[in-house]
This record gives sequence, C-alpha cells and structure tokens, in this order.
Amino acid sequence: MILRQFSGINAVVAYGGDIISQANKELRSIVPCFLNAEVMIGAIIAIWILHKFGKRTLLQAGTVVLAVSLLLITIGFFMLDAVHDAAFILILLGLIVFTFTFGATYGAIIWAYVS
Repeated sequence: MILRQFSGINAVVAYGGDIISQANKELRSIVPCFLNAEVMIGAIIAIWILHKFGKRTLLQAGTVVLAVSLLLITIGFFMLDAVHDAAFILILLGLIVFTFTFGATYGAIIWAYVS
C-alpha cells in the first residue's frame, strides 16, 4: 500500500493533459479521458490476471512495468527538444502503459489483496 502512494499515479492522472500538451497541444483534452478509462479497463482485466498468476507475481511484474513506463516518459521529455516526434511517441506510450498497468496492479484491485 505504501508503494502504491509513491508510484506516481497522482501526477500522471492530474497532469496527464499538461504532460501531453507540452508535446502535442491538440491532444490535451482527449488524453486525460482516455487515461482514466484505461485505468478502469486495467482493473477489469486484473481480476482475470489475479486468478491466473497470483498477487505476488502481479505486484512484482506491475512494479517493473510501472518503473519502465516512467523511464520512457522521462526519456521522452529529455528528447523533446531534439527529436520532437519520437519523444512524443515515447511520452504517450509511457503514459498509456503506466495507466493500464496501474489499473491492473496497484489500482482498485489492490484492495482485494487485503481482504
């Protein structure tokens, strides 16, 4: 539960539109809605993943994927001035992977582990 608080989801959800607007201004209003819907889809799929692989595997794999996706976002921002299109793709890919993985691992389904 402590790791969930430090995963970075608040920054991604609250500032997802701003993050994308720095790379592409046209997608500023669409991306936050898509990211929030993706968390819900990840939570629905997490029920099947939890039964198939178990909670330990789910949390360990989720932690690795969350870290890699945040690394993609970071690399994308460092590349933004030099290679704008490639950096935008990295940032968007990182946001999509992060929100889906959060929904499937640390999102609402984590409360099922406790019960």
